Amino acid sequence: MRNSLEQVREAIHTVRGAHLQASSYLYRELTAALPRLLAGSRREAMSVEVEGVGRLSIVEVQFIDRQPILVPEKDVNRRRIEETYGTHDSGAPGI
Repeated sequence: MRNSLEQVREAIHTVRGAHLQASSYLYRELTAALPRLLAGSRREAMSVEVEGVGRLSIVEVQFIDRQPILVPEKDVNRRRIEETYGTHDSGAPGI
């Protein structure tokens, strides 16, 4: 049993290391690409293809409501949530 616990710890360490490497890679790629991509930006949402990563969306948060909008996990981090789930009493969209 102790051997299994040690294997789990090693696996956690490996996953954490991979996560840190991935976030570092994304940070470097985005900070290198953003000045070019945002040049002349009109503060509109845009989509960017990052080689080796995929398509990323860059959006401006217009409002953060005091009350959360509960959405299914499959919809988390999706744009235009208000089209599906509506707005709060304030009339502002959820994102």
